[in-house]
Amino acid sequence: SSAASDVYKRQYQFIARTDRARNIKIIFEILSYYLKTVCSLRITPEGVFICEESTDGRVILQIALQSSKFALFSCRKSRTINISIDELYSTLKPAVRKDDKVTMCITNEDPDTLTFVIVPTKSMSQSTRVSTPVTEVTREFAYKFPTDYTNPPVIISPSGMQKMCQGMKKLNDKITINCDRPRRLRMICTGINGTVNDTTSEYEDDEHTEEELAAFSEFNGTFCTRDIIKAMKLVNLGDSVSIETAPERHFKMEIQVSSMGKCCVFLLSNEQIQAAINNESDDESDSSDDETD
Repeated sequence: SSAASDVYKRQYQFIARTDRARNIKIIFEILSYYLKTVCSLRITPEGVFICEESTDGRVILQIALQSSKFALFSCRKSRTINISIDELYSTLKPAVRKDDKVTMCITNEDPDTLTFVIVPTKSMSQSTRVSTPVTEVTREFAYKFPTDYTNPPVIISPSGMQKMCQGMKKLNDKITINCDRPRRLRMICTGINGTVNDTTSEYEDDEHTEEELAAFSEFNGTFCTRDIIKAMKLVNLGDSVSIETAPERHFKMEIQVSSMGKCCVFLLSNEQIQAAINNESDDESDSSDDETD
């Protein structure tokens, strides 16, 4: 109601409530794993948005939590804030259980603190409050994710993606991902004892037009198995997963989550990371030669 909205505006700069506290915890777990230290949140009347690159450049995370997906959402003032993601997740992890509810808020009285109020639904326990200081970000908040993916996307169900990765964590710390024709994804992991886990996406399509085959470029890359397995936690929240590949582009997983919004994970392969390192070394060598001349 409009009266309730006025109350929220008087008390809060921002408030968002959801019955899916566990989903929020998983998102902050992923942010903590990939980013380690600081994370920027863009809070607007349309929702909460995150677009961050890891310090080593191997991953970009794009997360959109739409205001319409929350049970309650009010934002009086759009802000971009920094939080200490590692410290926040270490506090949230033991506090949130599967069926809890959570309210995130910034009050008018304390605009430099983001608070989480976790309410249990299956026990008589009291609610838990977790707070973290925030700092204002004055730079323009711009999305910076790769585009121009030329190959058609591979659409996989979360359960299908989970089956593809099953058991690979125990085999090897590296996993090869291959797209050798349109709408087909392969994951290959070889154990030290010679055991090979070679799986293919369940929606394999052998019928391709000549135009599709002519425009297709094979993708092949090696990734840290733990990075892929960790991303599976986001995948399991979703209704579907769209995989996009292209040469010299990040491996992209776009997860549609009907209860929250959209999450994208962009990962560089080990080969792409090494090529970037080699290019930097060559540039430094050329610069040194110019100074010598």
